[in-house]
Amino acid sequence: MSDKLNITNERPVWEVIKEWVKADMEARLETNLLMLVKKCLRFGRLPEGFVEEFIFSSDLFAALPKSKRNHLIDYMNKILKKKQPKKQTSEILKTTDEHQHCFKPPPYSRSLTPFCPRETKQLLVCLNYNYRQLQTMVEYYDYQLKLWWPSPFFPMPPGEAGIFSLQATDDGRRLFLFGGYAQRVSVAATWTIDLSQPLDNSPPVWTLKCPMLTARYHFSSVQLDGAFLYALGGETQENCIIADCERYDIATDCWTAISPMNVARSKAAAAVLGGRIYIAGGCCPIATSESGNKYLTTVEVYDPQTNRWQLVAPMTTARIRFALVPFEGRLWAIAGQTTGRSWLTQLSSCESYDPQTDTWREEPAKLNKEHSSHQAVNFRGQLYLVGGERGEVNHQFNKCIF
Repeated sequence: MSDKLNITNERPVWEVIKEWVKADMEARLETNLLMLVKKCLRFGRLPEGFVEEFIFSSDLFAALPKSKRNHLIDYMNKILKKKQPKKQTSEILKTTDEHQHCFKPPPYSRSLTPFCPRETKQLLVCLNYNYRQLQTMVEYYDYQLKLWWPSPFFPMPPGEAGIFSLQATDDGRRLFLFGGYAQRVSVAATWTIDLSQPLDNSPPVWTLKCPMLTARYHFSSVQLDGAFLYALGGETQENCIIADCERYDIATDCWTAISPMNVARSKAAAAVLGGRIYIAGGCCPIATSESGNKYLTTVEVYDPQTNRWQLVAPMTTARIRFALVPFEGRLWAIAGQTTGRSWLTQLSSCESYDPQTDTWREEPAKLNKEHSSHQAVNFRGQLYLVGGERGEVNHQFNKCIF
């Protein structure tokens, strides 16, 4: 049974199994039915009640010897662990149907097939954390079912760093985690994990790589051409907002300094469009004796060929803790926080930048609720907004998507 089936539920798979066995009941029932059910059905993607309604109530199940029926019942009871449906943690700008799941995958084991999505070459993965308790969890999104699942594919990252950056190579085979803040100390460490090994092998592990030149947090990061990672601005251990930038060469495992930005900024957003790196918004220290930070509308673009930053047209709204994502040839700045009566003034608005005309425009599409500290991705032609804060009570973050 192909792993590339574009199906929103597992019933067609069961129907194919059933019809194939019925074509030669005598030869296939006892020999093949149990094997096909275990191998081909994705139990984690089954809706609640499917097993009882379609498998245990089928004439094929009734025709099995009692010992084999009991074996199948024991197997499914063991592997399917019921749980309450999970509230969705993503907001999709294009409307999609609501779905719920009722089973959770087991911890990493050699038999992950029942909980794999049908298409594993394109996954939306989140590494999320609660910055108050530094609780970390990895989830993946099954876009066919429109569901989030706790991931058994790879372990948690090392340490207890928060406010870190995490990027993936173009082929999605390797993840890189770098920088951040842990136990009141800014972090320079770089970690990587290789996901290219078959899932039925031992679980992959995180490997320590060359540290960044400057320990930092609240910085922006991008991945370019599958070969380089960039760390842009951010804050140092002394809470100093910096313009310094550096580049990591994946092939040589080396960080090198590049030209600093024109404006020092923290809590900004960055993205790649047309082979160039854009960074927008964020905050910088007020250039007076007053305390506090200034929220920015400024935007600049970096050309890797010339190693130069250039200021371009500013956004219409000053934003921090927002998402910047390329979509349909434009850069979208989505939600975030801005100046107002309170530093926690949250936004639901979006604006987009056209690099051909060097202009920003307000987009009619708005989020259903104000949002900040989130991430966004252009995934399979749709914009996905993942994680973040909605008001002062929700501090659950999903910090990486690819």
